[in-house]
Amino acid sequence: MSYNDNEPPLITILVWVAIVILFILSILIAIYPRQVEKSGVYQEHSFYDICLVQPNIVYYPKFKYSVLASVSGYNPTVEQCDDTPFTMASGKRVYDGAIANNCLPFGTKVKIKNKWYTVEDRMNKKYGCNFYDIFFNDYDEAINWGRRMVEVEVHK
Repeated sequence: MSYNDNEPPLITILVWVAIVILFILSILIAIYPRQVEKSGVYQEHSFYDICLVQPNIVYYPKFKYSVLASVSGYNPTVEQCDDTPFTMASGKRVYDGAIANNCLPFGTKVKIKNKWYTVEDRMNKKYGCNFYDIFFNDYDEAINWGRRMVEVEVHK
């Protein structure tokens, strides 16, 4: 066997193939979203985000936009919901921090008056995108909240 000056040696080709494969894998790992539990709440983060942050930092979703919206309160009663008042439209059981909206996807985080909520439920079809309904366990809390026009921050 003789070495041809026009062809690179096989080892050089293998090294370059390995470099390209490692580069592609590192990009996939960096952008692949993973579920991270922080204070009992699962949020999506990429492997790259997790490696660069300190473990004691609280993860917040990225800000998308804010809107002035009509926000009311509700609690799990057949009169206010349907025949399964303790099950939200997402299939989850009701919990403090859940909110209803007809346009945002389930799991979307919203911030109202410095409190975080997660879209888990739907409202009556007559309500549009600028209507939100906060879940309250207590009837009196929902009545005290009433219906307010407030700024709602929508996050990813």
